[in-house]
Amino acid sequence: MTNRVRHFDVIIVGAGPAGTSCALALKDSNLNILLVYKESFPRDKICGDAIGGRSIKSLDKFAPELIEELRSFGKKEFISTTRFFIDNQKPFNLYWKNESYCIKRFDFDALLLKYAIKNVRTLTFKANFKIDYVVKECDKILVGNKSANTYYSANIVVAADGSQSFLAKQLIDLQLDPFNYSAGVRAYYSNIDGTLPNQTEVHIYRNNMPGYLWIFPLGNNTTNVGFGMLSSEISKRKINLRKSLTQIISQNPQLKERFHSAKIEGDVKGFGLALGSRKVKLYGNNFLLIGDAASLIDPKSGDGISNAIESGLISASTIINAHKIKDFSKESLKQYKTDLYKKIGSELLISTIIFRIATYLPFLIRIVPSLMRNKWIRELASRV
Repeated sequence: MTNRVRHFDVIIVGAGPAGTSCALALKDSNLNILLVYKESFPRDKICGDAIGGRSIKSLDKFAPELIEELRSFGKKEFISTTRFFIDNQKPFNLYWKNESYCIKRFDFDALLLKYAIKNVRTLTFKANFKIDYVVKECDKILVGNKSANTYYSANIVVAADGSQSFLAKQLIDLQLDPFNYSAGVRAYYSNIDGTLPNQTEVHIYRNNMPGYLWIFPLGNNTTNVGFGMLSSEISKRKINLRKSLTQIISQNPQLKERFHSAKIEGDVKGFGLALGSRKVKLYGNNFLLIGDAASLIDPKSGDGISNAIESGLISASTIINAHKIKDFSKESLKQYKTDLYKKIGSELLISTIIFRIATYLPFLIRIVPSLMRNKWIRELASRV
């Protein structure tokens, strides 16, 4: 290390919804912030592309102008309904209470980052900078890229670098747990027959549990189609997700007919999901973990964006307070965990229970349509 190390109050590694939300929530803190990302923006992010109602509500509190921009953005689909297909039973609908969208992460993440760069005056953004060096010191953490011989230090480093987080591996020795990790594949299609405006689809078949196929419209005759499953089951059953995606479509008569004239746009791409069905260490001396790096993805739905944004916003409060009292120890930063689980802990617990039932008692999925005839359960499920 020959270059002089530049110091920041906060370094956020990862510029997805978690990292960018953290930066946004620090807007009025007057803290010197470095936000780094391994690629240039905009970039493709492999995902289901669904932005749930809780995400919109949370961002609207901190960045109402951003939500107005999203509403006027052309390449998206407003979502009011999800239609569920479970084996050969009669489909049923859930009608969402909160404003939701399907929009490519290529576009959504770019909108979010652009807004942060414009509105957080103490923010420095560095793209195409992959962190491969992390060292904890007594009063700060150093991060950098060895080949570029460029390094930075901070009072607090925020790991927001996704489900395969390099920082989480280095800071808390986080290992992939296939019983609490899912894998998925996604493809973009055009000309799928029978897709309805403002409606997403979830297809659940007992032979493919614990997992499901999704059909999420993006507007402009483009649809995100994907399939995901628990990693331990993929390994146990030697499943090829790309083949499974096409097999589910081809072996279901209704789907086969609907995809008859459909055209796949680009390649089928894979991604991983660190599920919130296990709790990992979220903080330590001079660091916090947020978003997918903190294993906060909803295990029953696979939605990681809502909890990513929530954790980013909540972490900012802890960061601001730590700087006020000039204490960056784990004792000071543990407030983040307390506040986060107060906000999302109950929901994660319920999702984990549902997820475990789907994993070990998949035959019970057949009673879901009957349960959904109950008004109270239907109302509860629609508040996402």
